[in-house]
Amino acid sequence: MQDYGSVNLSECIEMCVDNWFEENREESEKGHTEAMLIYSQLLFHGSGNREPDIRQAIYWLRKACKTSPEAAFRLGRLYQKGKYIEQDLEKAYFYYKLATVFRCKCGNQKEAYHTNQVSNVHPCYPYEATETINSLPLTSSAKKKCETNFNNWRSSSLK
Repeated sequence: MQDYGSVNLSECIEMCVDNWFEENREESEKGHTEAMLIYSQLLFHGSGNREPDIRQAIYWLRKACKTSPEAAFRLGRLYQKGKYIEQDLEKAYFYYKLATVFRCKCGNQKEAYHTNQVSNVHPCYPYEATETINSLPLTSSAKKKCETNFNNWRSSSLK
């Protein structure tokens, strides 16, 4: 039996977190959406020897928005709450609206999930984003402006 020496628990955990950071960074750079979501969360919170990196966390969430309603929803929530970045309800509207563009994956239980007749076993980001847009404290003219801006962005990005 080989003796690996003793490693205390906190050192072991820190090594695992460092590995997790690196693995998710590498997978993010390869374009893996789920890794981008995990890596952004790791960057938001940092770890024992890593400071949070909000700028990089937002960068990876924005990249993940191309294929993930969850990433768009998270960005909308960040701009709505103003927790890590300055509150901006127009940007929150934009990212929530982006989340609604994705297809709901609730399947034949869609109606039951969306009306809380059964407990949600997963978050439905397109549905939640739609609900949140409706509750944003924006005037009707501000919402109309946001909608116009989103539609202009969407039509220009499809070209």
